[in-house]
Amino acid sequence: MVFLMDNRGFEFIHHSMSEASFHVSNHGLYFSVSRLISSESTKAMECSEEWIGVRRKCFYFSDDTRNWTASKRFCSSHGSELAQIDTPEDMKFLKKHAGTSMYWIGLSRKLGESWKWTNGTTFNAGFEISGNGHFAFLNSDGVHSSRGFVDIKWICSKPISKTENKLGNQ
Repeated sequence: MVFLMDNRGFEFIHHSMSEASFHVSNHGLYFSVSRLISSESTKAMECSEEWIGVRRKCFYFSDDTRNWTASKRFCSSHGSELAQIDTPEDMKFLKKHAGTSMYWIGLSRKLGESWKWTNGTTFNAGFEISGNGHFAFLNSDGVHSSRGFVDIKWICSKPISKTENKLGNQ
């Protein structure tokens, strides 16, 4: 089962002997079912279990708590980074999902330097970061900073992967 959301709405896709999908947008609900020909391959965009697919990213919201460095290490071990917020839509989704909980995200800075994402790119100041700390966290109020030592939850992000599903005769 694959869940995707993009700027057009919400889409559900299920692959088995047949492909069923529906799409909800501002223009209504669309539903279609088509039989896949044997040995035909289909490409699906998907996030693994426990990850949430939004636009072209998968997000993982931890239930556990760790400091910023250990959270970064967890994300790396799962082929991802601490969450990078690239668009206002990313921010809106993350703040809504975070609620009152605090989650580490992938921004940090060294004394006297600019904020950088864990992938090394410089933060473009697309949103305000309150506080004087060196590590950023997010909750429903926005993005704040801390010294990074406290154990809180974290959010990982990675691009949605394209997987190829080969279906045989069934």
